[in-house]
Amino acid sequence: MRKKNSLFKLVFACGFGMGQMYLGYMKRGVSLMLLAVGTIFTAGFFNNDYFLLFLMIFWAFSFFDTFRLSDDGSCVNDSWLINLSFLKNEQWYCEQRKKPGIWGWALVALGAYAIYSNFVIPVIGKLLYDSHQYWLVSWLYRAPTLVVALVMIGLGMHILQIKDSISDNVQKKGMADEVIQSIFIQSQTPDDTQQTTSAEGLCQEVKGS
Repeated sequence: MRKKNSLFKLVFACGFGMGQMYLGYMKRGVSLMLLAVGTIFTAGFFNNDYFLLFLMIFWAFSFFDTFRLSDDGSCVNDSWLINLSFLKNEQWYCEQRKKPGIWGWALVALGAYAIYSNFVIPVIGKLLYDSHQYWLVSWLYRAPTLVVALVMIGLGMHILQIKDSISDNVQKKGMADEVIQSIFIQSQTPDDTQQTTSAEGLCQEVKGS
C-alpha cells in the first residue's frame, strides 16, 4: 500500500470511517459510518440521548483503527465490520421461526417505548406540569426505568426457577437410579449372585493374565 500523507491521515481519522476510506478500506469505512448514522437515528427515534454514548466508542475505534491499518494494513483484509452472512443461512431462519414470541415481544416493547417517549411524555408531561403536578411529571419520566427494572427482576426469577427445576430433576434421577439398583440387587437369587461373582472373578483372572 502506498504511503499516505500523515496530516491528511490525522484529519480524516477524526471522522467516522473517513480514515479507513482514505487508506482504501471502503467497506470498513462505510460500516463505521452506518454505525454512527444508525446510532444518531436511534437516539432521535426513541427521543433518548443515552444512545449517543455509543458514538464515543465508535469514534475511538475509528480513530485508532486508522493508525493501526496504516501500520500493518497489508495484513488486514477490507471487509464489513458487521457480518450479515447469517441472513443467507436457511438454518438460521428455521431457528428463528421456532421462537417468534421473542421477536414479537421485542418489537412490541420498542414500539411502545417510541410512542411513550415521543407522544405520552411531551403531551401528558406538559399538562401535568401546567397543573403543578410535579411529582407526577417526575414519575412519568422515571416510568421506563421502573418497567425495565421489573422486567429484569422477572427474568432473573424465571432463570432461578429454571435452575431449581433442573437441579430437582437431577436429584430425582439420581434417587431413581439408586432405587432401581437396590431393587435389582435384592431381586437377584443366590445362584445369580454366585454366577455374577464367578463371572467377575473370571474377568479379573483374564485381565491379570
